Amino acid sequence: MFFGRSISLKQGLLMVVLAALLPITVTSVLQSIANWRAMQNAAMATLGANAKAVAERERDAFLVSNRLLMVGSANPDIRNMTDRCDAVLRTGFRGHDPVINFVRTDASGRARCSIIPFREGLSFVGEPWWEDTKKSRVVTVSQPTFGTVSRKPVIISALAVLNDKGEFDGTISAGLDISRLARSISDAPEARTGVIAIISRSGNLVTSDTDKMPFTVPPGLSAGSSGVIRTQGNEKWVYQTVELSGDDLFVLYAEPRARIMKAALTQFRASIIMPLVTILLTLCAIWFGTNRLVIRWLTRLRQLSEEFTKGNFSGNRTAFATAPSELRGLSDDLHTMAEVIDSRTAELTAALDTKTKLTREVHHRVKNNLQIVTSLLTMQASRVTDDAAQTALKQSRARIVALALIHRLSYEQENDSAEPSVTVETLMGELCKQLRYAHRENQHVDLSFRADHCSLPVDSAVPLALFIVEAVTNSFRHAFPTNAPGKIEMTFALVGDKAILSIEDNGQGYDVNAGLARNMGTQLMQGFASQLNGTVTFISDRNMGSSTTLHFPVTALS
Repeated sequence: MFFGRSISLKQGLLMVVLAALLPITVTSVLQSIANWRAMQNAAMATLGANAKAVAERERDAFLVSNRLLMVGSANPDIRNMTDRCDAVLRTGFRGHDPVINFVRTDASGRARCSIIPFREGLSFVGEPWWEDTKKSRVVTVSQPTFGTVSRKPVIISALAVLNDKGEFDGTISAGLDISRLARSISDAPEARTGVIAIISRSGNLVTSDTDKMPFTVPPGLSAGSSGVIRTQGNEKWVYQTVELSGDDLFVLYAEPRARIMKAALTQFRASIIMPLVTILLTLCAIWFGTNRLVIRWLTRLRQLSEEFTKGNFSGNRTAFATAPSELRGLSDDLHTMAEVIDSRTAELTAALDTKTKLTREVHHRVKNNLQIVTSLLTMQASRVTDDAAQTALKQSRARIVALALIHRLSYEQENDSAEPSVTVETLMGELCKQLRYAHRENQHVDLSFRADHCSLPVDSAVPLALFIVEAVTNSFRHAFPTNAPGKIEMTFALVGDKAILSIEDNGQGYDVNAGLARNMGTQLMQGFASQLNGTVTFISDRNMGSSTTLHFPVTALS
């Protein structure tokens, strides 16, 4: 019984094992989730470390250019834009890769000196980088642009030059070759596992280590940003940004999420699957073991008990020779019990056979004795000349014949019921035969019967049969005294919980209040009715005949 419901042994064992393994499984799953989160954090930390390593290497170029800008702004020839300005730039500021050019402009935006030659009258007024630098007092970094002097895609790093009065006196700028930045990040070891890109603060791609970025750079990035980007093929990439040059440029480093999380995901799946596989294998082992060690033997024991229930006590002890000791012991007990039952059954059968033989002998002797008594009464009646005495002997003989009939009928049905009984139809039919024979001198009187199907125990059949004998005898004797033709009808009916026996004739009636109603036959019928816990009524009419009716409860039949 499990939660009010009957279950099998297998199901019970499986539930017990599940209950035992469930806490371990839940703990393992929770630990796996915690490990998964820790691995995610570790993977993101590794991603950030790679991004920082790239930024540290690439930041050197910007630091050098910024340093050179400050040195140049302090150099007298460059600051004052003397005739030696170009020479100073070419000799002292060349060869700092990826810086490919330095340019000095005056306050009006015209180029005054440069490492790379430029056309006369070149002006940068209106250029975004020059306008931004004019308003700033710190180094500015431009958006990717095409260099007017270098004729290459560059990033311009510029610094405003102030005169002795602190007024704007032009700019000094450095052009960083974007293609050289691209080669630098392409050669980085981190490029073998991910994508490296340099992003401006406006979200524009400056350069990357690949010709075609697998994803679109999300807008609004800032230093320390991280997240997940989806490619057009819906592949997820994890990225992180690190400051490269102030808040103007950032290094973005990204790796495929499946790759960076592969080890963590594999371990997470293993930590989830292994407990489930363990539970499954445990359940299979229990299922197999229970079936082999218990269920199949219990099935055989049940089959054995069914055979014993059918009365086949032969059994087979050797069939349980390989069973577990406990079940083998139970089998031995069942076989021993079956042997005892078989032995006792044989003894009881022998005793019953003996009893049956003795009962038959008793019945046979009682039958013979009743026949002897009947014969003696018949002989005595034939020798008596007094009519009253002869009538009394005949009535006694009829009563004894009725008793013999009950005895014979119950004896014939003895093997069909635990308690001897007699069917009313059979009883009334046999009584009709006997009473016709006993009153064969009244051949003109027809005796008939009708009866509902009913079985009576012998204790009830005896008074009922004697009642019928007395009532029918009275009709033969008093209703048709001169051998007049007529009929006598016997009817037995069941009405609800009552039984009604009616004996009617169409002979001459009598006065129910006269002496006939108080004779011996009437008194006997009243006595028989009392034995059946019933009542008897007598109705008679001089012209219509007589009726004797017995009412008794059906419960008396049980």
